Amino acid sequence: MRIREKLSILFIVTLIIIATILSIMIWNKLTKETPLTTEEIYNNIETMYGGEIISFLTINDQYRVQLQRNSKLYQLEVDAESGKILLMKQKKTAVKEKIKYLPETEIRKIIKEQYDGNIKKISLNTNKEDPVFQIEVVNGKEHINLLIDAINGEVLSEIQADAEQDSSLLSKEQVITIAKKKLNGTVEEISFYDTSDGGYYLVEIEGNDKDAVFQIHAISGKVLSITWD
Repeated sequence: MRIREKLSILFIVTLIIIATILSIMIWNKLTKETPLTTEEIYNNIETMYGGEIISFLTINDQYRVQLQRNSKLYQLEVDAESGKILLMKQKKTAVKEKIKYLPETEIRKIIKEQYDGNIKKISLNTNKEDPVFQIEVVNGKEHINLLIDAINGEVLSEIQADAEQDSSLLSKEQVITIAKKKLNGTVEEISFYDTSDGGYYLVEIEGNDKDAVFQIHAISGKVLSITWD
């Protein structure tokens, strides 16, 4: 009788232990957070930080996200299950804002207000960091070559053709020597632009602590403008 009682007690205890384990397992399963979907995590990041997501990659159990906000680029590492932000850092390379140039019609209006004659040629030069419109204005025998800031419409330089000038062009080496008198450094680029008054060179020089672009008349060697960076 005692053996039966002991077996009964042991059986009951075993059932209680099994029931307890099952209850714990079920409870953990019910209370465990449901993993967020990729779309939910994507939307949460945009809502939390604003800006625009540039890239969204899955790497192992994480998302690698590039976020653009206020012209700055950020890199995020996000847990792919919970959506928790594991790391956020700003990338060194800033995002360049899209440049808005003045329309050609506006440039023509500026020229008409300030100069007599007809516009013979107009072109937009975006090769440099400071974009410009190159314009040739003809008024009878007079030729005027203009450089106008493509963003704010400011007249940067004005060159009138001189028939008495020596027509021989300066060499690139001579122009570089002229530019280096203003800023000694490494010549990054030199370009020639032909105009009715002999043309000009644009010389880009990288100095120790600053850079500059020099506009130099191709015949006289006169420094027409300097753009510092």
